[in-house]
Amino acid sequence: MSNPLRRIELGENHRRAVSVLMRGTEQACKEVEEWLERTSGALTEVREDVPPEQEARLRELTARLRAEVQEFSGKVTLDKRRMSRRRSIAAIVCAALIDLEEVQDSGLKGYGKMSEEAKEVLNEYVVRMLDLLEQMLHIAEAQ
Repeated sequence: MSNPLRRIELGENHRRAVSVLMRGTEQACKEVEEWLERTSGALTEVREDVPPEQEARLRELTARLRAEVQEFSGKVTLDKRRMSRRRSIAAIVCAALIDLEEVQDSGLKGYGKMSEEAKEVLNEYVVRMLDLLEQMLHIAEAQ
């Protein structure tokens, strides 16, 4: 009879490969659930094209798949990915800052002429958005 508390040890290369695979499977579950929850926004329209019975089945299957990953990770020694919430938020905010800075003061020159009124409105909003992103970045980078 095998010891239920003993974990199977994989060689380093196998452990890395299987760990990445299991994290990817876990991430797939999370993304399916996020899509089932996703709603339309100001600039995105999400079609409600998954019938309720299929949604329920998908939720059940992702829960079962997540449980399989959890059970497997209890039996085999795998590497956990270490992530910093603070650093991840800072990276996302920083990328958004750079993107908005690129269009500030009509950085869209390669797209043709923009009316003065459109430039003013764009700049007005971009300046406020940049300020909000700077505040977010300040929080994310604070120790």
